[in-house]
Amino acid sequence: MAKYVVVGAGPGGLASALLLQHQGHEVIVYEKDPVVGGRSKVLKDGPYRFSAGPSFLMYIEMLDLLFERVQLPWRKDLKPFRLDPLYELKLPKFSWKPSGNPETLSQQIETLFQSKKAYDAFMKREAKAFDAVQSVMLKPFPSRWHFMNTRVLNFGRYVSLKKSVADKLNQHFKDPNLRHSMTFQAKYLGMSPQETPDFFTVLTYLEHQRGLYHVEGGIEKIIRYMAQQFKLRGGTLHLNTPVQQILVSQAQAQGVKTAQSVTRADGVIVNADFPELIHRLLPERAQKTYTKETLKEKQFSVSAFMVYLGLNTQFAEVEHHTMIFSDDYDAYTQGLIDNAELPKDPTVYLYNPSKHDVTYAPKGHSSWMLLAPVPNNLAGIPWEKLKQTYAETLIRRVARKMNLPNLSKHIVSKTMLTPNDWQNDYRVHLGSVFSLKHQFDQLLHKRPHNHYDDVDGLYLVGGSTHPGSGLSTIVQSAMIASDMIAKKNA
Repeated sequence: MAKYVVVGAGPGGLASALLLQHQGHEVIVYEKDPVVGGRSKVLKDGPYRFSAGPSFLMYIEMLDLLFERVQLPWRKDLKPFRLDPLYELKLPKFSWKPSGNPETLSQQIETLFQSKKAYDAFMKREAKAFDAVQSVMLKPFPSRWHFMNTRVLNFGRYVSLKKSVADKLNQHFKDPNLRHSMTFQAKYLGMSPQETPDFFTVLTYLEHQRGLYHVEGGIEKIIRYMAQQFKLRGGTLHLNTPVQQILVSQAQAQGVKTAQSVTRADGVIVNADFPELIHRLLPERAQKTYTKETLKEKQFSVSAFMVYLGLNTQFAEVEHHTMIFSDDYDAYTQGLIDNAELPKDPTVYLYNPSKHDVTYAPKGHSSWMLLAPVPNNLAGIPWEKLKQTYAETLIRRVARKMNLPNLSKHIVSKTMLTPNDWQNDYRVHLGSVFSLKHQFDQLLHKRPHNHYDDVDGLYLVGGSTHPGSGLSTIVQSAMIASDMIAKKNA
């Protein structure tokens, strides 16, 4: 039995802890916050609960695979249920609610856009593309030589180095409302559809064909479940204990140092933003492939401005998820690429878990999250000066677009998170909550590797490493790292 330390109790860190524990190793997890979850942790304001960040629960088959590996009946314990409709899409002159049933959704697309034949053919091809993509994303990708196998060559059949998500959908569909309804998923990567590689249309396939889900208590409930099961099985979890440094000797990870102690270990798994590893955790003598200077050459995603509202009422007409599009969506998303100015015509995502979940607010009340993609901190926006005004801008926009003229009168609690907060409190570089951009020169072997190149026994999980961001993808990174450790210890 070996001993491993996990830095960070986000989904990647706790998934790694469960997997290594199941392999028979001693595992210790250190988390800087008083609660688990990282960017997915729960926030509280009086009687209201909020999901700090991610709220779309999709491709839960990856969670099935994780919990099957560690022999936990997560579906029985947490009872995830499928949402129908998926969400409401409030386009400038058109609104619709895509069904959570694939057959019904296909018929909706025929009724609204007269595009059923093209849509069905597109989804059929995306199913094959997803299988090809998944076969690559579940494996480590440490070098360009990994392109030379049939798995990756098959993946290449569904990838264009020159086309974006927007280009691909413009080719397949004529109606701009339908195209926009299938491109906004690029926001999950913190990018615009004009710059997102075309194969990421598989995200739309996952939503439309495999569904969106909710667990009572939200995504943070799943992460707390991981932590509880880890501790029940004898794991050690230290909260309020930030790691100060990873100990390295002769290019080998030796453990970690906190303010309270030094913990020696056979290996270290880091579930932190990758720049955090370089800027704070890893000794400079162990930085060769990546340094503070080389990080400046990398491209980082946009950030997110968050407004959390506690309401003393429930609006029955507001869906679990609502996307309120900009009046000129193409211009808005193009502006995100420039990462320069605060959007005057923002797209706003509204998360209303109280639609199906009584745990977020008192009876008869509701808990909302508003999210607007905004430039990261390279833009130099003075958030402390502007945040109150911008929050009111988003609230007014939601009230107008959702036809809720009395919305402000029902707000009894308001909390905000700015890019500065993401950077300073969550230790997210530049406030880029989606981490490194998912562009071709920052994917696969060009993304930080799951086994850190310069230090043996140091492994990376989370959105900054291969295969990328998103709950299911982060779980994949944990499985890749644990498989590498299992192979090393075999």
